[in-house]
Amino acid sequence: MAVSLEKIQRWVKRKNSKKIINVLNDDDYETRINAIRALSNFNSLDVI
Repeated sequence: MAVSLEKIQRWVKRKNSKKIINVLNDDDYETRINAIRALSNFNSLDVI
C-alpha cells in the first residue's frame, strides 16, 4: 500500500518526521521522492 501525497503533506503540517522517514523504504518511487522533498522542510536532528 503506497502512502498518498496528501498523507505526507499532513505529516509535514503536524511535524511528524518519523512517519515520513519510514516512507523512505516504500516500494513506490514517487512516494519516496515525495517523502524526500517533505523531509527537506525539517531541521530536526532526526532528519539531519
